[in-house]
Amino acid sequence: MKKMPQKSEIYSIIPILLILVVVPLIVHLKVVDLTGEISNIWIQGKKNLDFFSYYKAKYFIIISLISCVVFFVKLSKNSLKIKKSFLYVPSFVFIMSALISTLLSEYSSIAFFGAPDRYEGFFVILFYILIMLLTFNLTDNDKKIYLLINALLVSTVIISIIAIFQYFKHDIFQTTLGRKLILPKEFWPQLDKLQFTLGERAAYGTLYNINYVGSFMAISFPLFLTLTFLLKDLKQKTVYAIAALLALSSLFASLSRAGLLGIVVSIMLLLFILRKYLFKQWKVLLSFSAVAVLAIIIINSVTNGFVLNRFATLKKEAKSFLTTSSNVSTKNRLKEIKTEKNTLTFIYKNDSLKFDLSDNLKIYDANNKEIKFDYNFEDSSIKFIDEQYKDRNFGFGNYNGMPLIQLRTGGSPINVVYTVEGFKIIGPNNSYLDVKPVEKIGFEGKEYLGSNRGYIWSRTLPLIKKKPLFGYGPDTFILSYPQHDVVGKLNFYYDPLIVLDKPHNIFIQTAVNTGLVSLIALLLIFALYILQSLKIYYNPTFEGINEIYGVSIFLGIVGYIITGFFNDSIVSVAPVFWVLLGVGFAVNYYISSKRQV
Repeated sequence: MKKMPQKSEIYSIIPILLILVVVPLIVHLKVVDLTGEISNIWIQGKKNLDFFSYYKAKYFIIISLISCVVFFVKLSKNSLKIKKSFLYVPSFVFIMSALISTLLSEYSSIAFFGAPDRYEGFFVILFYILIMLLTFNLTDNDKKIYLLINALLVSTVIISIIAIFQYFKHDIFQTTLGRKLILPKEFWPQLDKLQFTLGERAAYGTLYNINYVGSFMAISFPLFLTLTFLLKDLKQKTVYAIAALLALSSLFASLSRAGLLGIVVSIMLLLFILRKYLFKQWKVLLSFSAVAVLAIIIINSVTNGFVLNRFATLKKEAKSFLTTSSNVSTKNRLKEIKTEKNTLTFIYKNDSLKFDLSDNLKIYDANNKEIKFDYNFEDSSIKFIDEQYKDRNFGFGNYNGMPLIQLRTGGSPINVVYTVEGFKIIGPNNSYLDVKPVEKIGFEGKEYLGSNRGYIWSRTLPLIKKKPLFGYGPDTFILSYPQHDVVGKLNFYYDPLIVLDKPHNIFIQTAVNTGLVSLIALLLIFALYILQSLKIYYNPTFEGINEIYGVSIFLGIVGYIITGFFNDSIVSVAPVFWVLLGVGFAVNYYISSKRQV
């Protein structure tokens, strides 16, 4: 690599710099009109009020298209040579499998353009791969790598500061200026009506959800921490140390356990790779650790120890997962709802209640013995006479001229209406959901794992079995997931009508949306990079700046991949990951080529 490029060479990566700096920071309201099946289950009805994903996806695609133009212009002028790599093979397979998945999808509009609040359809994931390949080929000198890393530094610092202030109850987006920044001008007269539902002290930055702050900082923290240790220039050390501290602080403020897991694995890898150098950097290590501990103590003290207590649950959940014991309560919870002709049966762990609408309402137990009850006409409630059923709270009434059986849960009830087509669950927006069995695989008794991720995964894995090769279409998880599982949602989310739109796992997400072919291709891309990096950085010399950049990026990539086991891909973070992966491949390519000479 050349030491310093000419100014004319820098223009080729300007679009990529914008992806790192601008795209993650975009927060602006877009009112999207919804049609088709998605409008039946979307909680906002016929409109999606999106702040965090629509414009990020739009401008990511536009900027990526500009980068493609730049690439082909350089190619046409013979000022760029395409690098040889096996990387193109899994990348091509991923793109083609995603395209086939999109064309075969029942939900073509969602598959092409993405689901509400996500907008990660085919065009977005297409450009994920293309921007990685473009970055791989356009990154051909030290200065470009330096600029790309510092572009990430800018967005990291801004997002971290916003997230930390949010944690301390000073959310910029809740100020008058902040509201004007994120609302179109026609909504300014209604500034005071904008409600924030993410919760008190929610450190979401500009990334939509606290989990995605974890994913973002799992990239940034190990990357900037490594640069802090390895660079010799004091000014650079200081700048990157500040960025690393801000990233770590915002990660703890976000309460993202997935992000913490990502940086823990990255730090363990960092300690191994730098095993020969850490002692030489003991002053830097000690100083950074002291400041980091102080920052964490301050953040933790604000919530009376809640932050560290939340992260401490990781150990408890890991132990629960590895043992045969169940983490689910053994109380007499609802297990299933069954229907047969004129009867609707609520099956509990220890008994059941069968509602028979053949004539007048009658209720039977598991032995088909009639259960006596009183009916309150004022609130349409059923009061069981038998003490055994005193804790069961049901209602019986009329819905649009049809009999309605209501399980009253204390929160959102489960409403089942008896239509001419049989029993139907009344879902979001008064849509009808079928009463049918819910298939599940694994995680029995482990449903609470990872904030109910065990429950989601157990209901998601059967979907892969039904459409293994090409899945259901990009970003169609919300429509393919068994949203009719009101019993599972009641038990694990305490809300039978909650709409689950993501699996909280990049790999399961890929398998369901675009199929196992694309998942294998994705794993090949990751494996290729990780194996390359382990080979190159197993015994690093750090004689040149490229090894320092390379190992720093490697640890950031590993951090993101680890969080991917508990977080899904999202347009707020994924473009940054794919750009850095392209830079990582470029650095590895250069180092490998140099060693072969």
